[in-house]
Amino acid sequence: MILRDSVFGDMTLSERECQLIDTPWIQRLRRIKQLGTAALVYPGCTHTRFEHSLGTMQKASEILGILQIKHPSQVSEEFAASIRAAALLHDVTHVPFGHTLEDERHVYPRHDSGVRLRWLWEDGLRDATALAGYDTDLIWSLLSATSPQAWTYEIFSGALDADMLDYVSRDAMYAGLSVRYDQRILQAFSIANDHLTLEFSEHGLERSDRRSEVLQILHMRYYLTERLYYHHTKCVSGAMIAKAVEWADQDGVLTEQALLQMGDESLLDCLEEIPDHYPHGTSIRALARSVRERHLLKRAYALTPRTLSTDEIQDLERRFYLNAGNRRRAEEKLAARLDLPPQEVVFYVPKRSWMKSAAMPCVTPSGLHSLDEDEAAGGEVRALAENYRRLWRFYVFVPGPQRQQTQEVCERYFGHPSEYQVAADQVS
Repeated sequence: MILRDSVFGDMTLSERECQLIDTPWIQRLRRIKQLGTAALVYPGCTHTRFEHSLGTMQKASEILGILQIKHPSQVSEEFAASIRAAALLHDVTHVPFGHTLEDERHVYPRHDSGVRLRWLWEDGLRDATALAGYDTDLIWSLLSATSPQAWTYEIFSGALDADMLDYVSRDAMYAGLSVRYDQRILQAFSIANDHLTLEFSEHGLERSDRRSEVLQILHMRYYLTERLYYHHTKCVSGAMIAKAVEWADQDGVLTEQALLQMGDESLLDCLEEIPDHYPHGTSIRALARSVRERHLLKRAYALTPRTLSTDEIQDLERRFYLNAGNRRRAEEKLAARLDLPPQEVVFYVPKRSWMKSAAMPCVTPSGLHSLDEDEAAGGEVRALAENYRRLWRFYVFVPGPQRQQTQEVCERYFGHPSEYQVAADQVS
């Protein structure tokens, strides 16, 4: 079967890949937007995890093609087919608005933590892979990252991998942002010490073109993180949904396992239909409806690494990211002081971002070392990693008219002046 992808063009799929695509677990990904609420800021960002999964499989196939040339004894055709299948399946454990629920408000553990995969595997995914003719033990070891040959799953779940090669191109295109990388980057992939590596040398000579292309994609990902993934409107809309889901879970209306059957719209439908007799029913419905109608809360208070030390950031994370009870009590306390309903005070305390690609092993004429230790690229990589650190934000979101009052209350409560200043014409 030939499928036309909007980013990479024609993709050729085998019969058994088509069988996997037609399973409920892959088809559900059509109903989950790749970037959650980003379409509220970039209207074109309506692409889905289904498209991304196909693109990841395609990029995994291209990496495998290079590895088959460089390491033919390690990459048999059947092995390559199984890795392609695992790349296709790599996002089946995603729930609607998953990164927000996991990384920005910590309602649930990360999708790749293991338990969700076990649920799906035992619920029929294992049987589906067997029916399609795959070795289920091998597919499980790839998806669960337990294969003794780490390079096999690092192709789609590593530091710089097929997953990134797809989403940076796809997200940039749908957001209308003019950044791209060159296919030359594929030539850099190799295997060393059973890990996927970047090869910056050939026949003993430096290949600076490969290094510069790797740096290009890292800068591209940072650009998208800065402009798109951490856009404040995406942050507030995601945090509002996450707070509604957190309450729904607390009230016993929703479970993490139930989310594995849902798409974005069915989750919002569920939240909007919660009856009044649940403790937070009215508040949950209000939050879901506000996001759907784009009546969003506003930034009133903000702190960044410019003001906070590393220890202070860790303290905020410990108090309000890792401890949902603390977060809820603090939000309720501020809401009472501001005379606001509880759904109209929302904290945004994300997990700190770090650039895992900095640790990607690379081979140069001087030997094997991590990318951030590379003599030619290390300084630039470390600077980029520091820029990621500086993107972290702590926000308090409230309705527009309460911005100024909230800022004053929060400055007393948290002990720091707000880095975000509310102008007179913003209080509306």
